[in-house]
Amino acid sequence: MTAFFIHRDPKIFPDPLRFIPERWLLEPEDLRKLERYLVPFSRGTLGCLGPNMTWAWLYLVLGTLLRRFEMRLHNTTEENVEVTRDKFLGQTERGKNRVQIKVVREYP
Repeated sequence: MTAFFIHRDPKIFPDPLRFIPERWLLEPEDLRKLERYLVPFSRGTLGCLGPNMTWAWLYLVLGTLLRRFEMRLHNTTEENVEVTRDKFLGQTERGKNRVQIKVVREYP
């Protein structure tokens, strides 16, 4: 099963398409059960070899971008991110897989 289907299973993550960061503010025992299903890098023998390095780069890049720039979506709709076909990894309709960001302002 792909990470796409696990992360969007309403039995595991109620209302999976909504951004609800509070779903992770649980008691430690309940959080441990939920974290079993957080598989952005897959698991087992076919899992990613470098998730720790990937997380470090992700935090570094996102932190830098969000501190330095105010950004808005540009010419982007839900169609551009809606998964409509499965090729092991979820994909959008052909030609729709693009998200454009416009920098509104740069912070000093």
